[in-house]
Amino acid sequence: MHWLAVAPVLVFGYAAGAFDFRVSARERLLWALALAALLAMPMLAATGAGDFALPRISRRDMLAIVLCAAAAWGVSRRWSDAAAYALVIFGAAWTEPQLAALVMSLPLLVLLALSGRPRFSLVVGVALFCTGLAAMVAKERFGGSMLTWQDVRFFMRQFSDNVGVFGHQFTLVAYTALAMAAGAVALVQAWRREAAGPGGPMSRAARVCALLAVAGSFSSLDTWARQAADRFDSGAAWDLAEAEKPLYSRFLSTAYLEPRPDYRPVDTAALEAEIALLQQTSARPAGATPDIVVVLQESQVNPRLWSGCPGHLCAFPAFDAQPPVVDAGPLRVHTFGGGTWLSEFTVMTGVPHTVFGGAGAFASFNVAPQVSASLPRSLRARGYRTVAVYPVSGGMMNARAAYAGYGFDRFYDMNDIGLTAGWATSDEEMHAAALRVLERERQHGQPVFLFVVTIFNHSEHGVDLGRVPPDLVSQARAYAGGEKAGDTFADYLWRTRRFARALETTRRELSNSTRPAVLAWFGDHQPPFESAPDMIRRIGSGDPRIPPQMTTWYSVETLGRPSQPPRVRALDLAFLPGLLVERAGIAPDEWMAANIVASKHCNGLFAECAQPAWRDAYLTYLFERQRAFR
Repeated sequence: MHWLAVAPVLVFGYAAGAFDFRVSARERLLWALALAALLAMPMLAATGAGDFALPRISRRDMLAIVLCAAAAWGVSRRWSDAAAYALVIFGAAWTEPQLAALVMSLPLLVLLALSGRPRFSLVVGVALFCTGLAAMVAKERFGGSMLTWQDVRFFMRQFSDNVGVFGHQFTLVAYTALAMAAGAVALVQAWRREAAGPGGPMSRAARVCALLAVAGSFSSLDTWARQAADRFDSGAAWDLAEAEKPLYSRFLSTAYLEPRPDYRPVDTAALEAEIALLQQTSARPAGATPDIVVVLQESQVNPRLWSGCPGHLCAFPAFDAQPPVVDAGPLRVHTFGGGTWLSEFTVMTGVPHTVFGGAGAFASFNVAPQVSASLPRSLRARGYRTVAVYPVSGGMMNARAAYAGYGFDRFYDMNDIGLTAGWATSDEEMHAAALRVLERERQHGQPVFLFVVTIFNHSEHGVDLGRVPPDLVSQARAYAGGEKAGDTFADYLWRTRRFARALETTRRELSNSTRPAVLAWFGDHQPPFESAPDMIRRIGSGDPRIPPQMTTWYSVETLGRPSQPPRVRALDLAFLPGLLVERAGIAPDEWMAANIVASKHCNGLFAECAQPAWRDAYLTYLFERQRAFR
């Protein structure tokens, strides 16, 4: 994170020297040279021990350095200002060649042109640049994935609905408030301590040239982003490992990404033959068609997957494979630490969002509305009433529109079912609301497919310990080996207990009904544990084929029917639809049958498919035969 060290050095060094009006311009220039020396130290440290290679500054970077320095001098006629601007752009170019110099130059030149105050513009410009960097770091820490242009684009489209996600990120909110307060004080002081430039034709010309340079920088950034999108669309990977890639490059790389399916077209004759055979041989069980109730359990992992966790702390009956459970085991998901809407997309369409490339990370916006074949659509064609219950506002990540695209007959958000706690809605409240909706929807005289999304286990964990039993906290601290990690884990286990109680209540209510039911639940992703990342590294996958960070848990049980021996195996979330169809005893249509057949030949996993040719045939069939995505 060497660029975070650069920013305070720049601001402090320049503020200490160039804002001191008691010294001469020559002395200010000396301050700027001292600043260059200070700036070099974190940069050299970032290059690695013993590696003192000079930076490779491109012509584009050099042009940005010269233009910014010239504009600063033209406005104020102070060489110290020119030197400081040059050093700031040089530092940005060193930390992230080809791009950061342009990004840094934009706020500097815009503010310089509008205010005519080079020092104020420098402080504000650096603050804005560093705010962007901090936002990217925070997104990775608190959300589990990098911040992209598309995040900002889609977040702002429904800001009032999406902003609630920060309501329980207490540490993030505290950091943000502190940074904003400090920034406000710095900006006020910077404005007060600097008068406007000397004015005159040269100053006005410099300010006009600064705006022209801004236009050129925007054009260069736009060209770069389009070229990056072309590289991704052609299947190119990140230029560097995601953890090491410069942040602004990662952020802007997604600006022009569009969802494009990435699969290898193959012949589907063998797949279609098995689909036809499955449809011919599927026997429907006697009795009424069961309701299907599926619970997306927020951030839920089987606590037993934590390495070395004792049974008295991490054993929960909700995760046991005992009747009426018929299927359970590690679940292979495709997102970590966040992105619930991506798991929703995968289970509804039978296709991971990753198939659509980088733009697939926003599938609820750019893919879901065009879905034409899905689990809800297939169930509706088999006579089901398809209903979704959502714990927050329906505008969150475009949920209401996405669920319409998936094919649900009815979508209930928190306002529709009278919930007021939003992100603090407990699992007990969500399950109770879901059961009320189920009873209401049964009045249509059809079997019901009810999909329930919970939110209570959403991060941040380990903050409100007053509600967690002290003995649980002490046991968790003893296992985790530290106070912060133990508090985080204790809170997580306490919320898991709440989920287990809510699930037991739902199971009991469904069992007492006169109608059979299939009850399933799954974890959408792992918790980010932003305050205790070492705890995440202690999670095992439960199956050596699955990446540990992409592992949660699932369980399927049949109620009101004769029990069957439980089957414990790893499963990809993309293949959960076929399993639900099989356990409900529904005669599969072509979409359902394709999911079941692909799961069989892939041994239940998608990315780690045992026979990749069958996965390719499955995707080819969905995209080219079924036209599942318009």
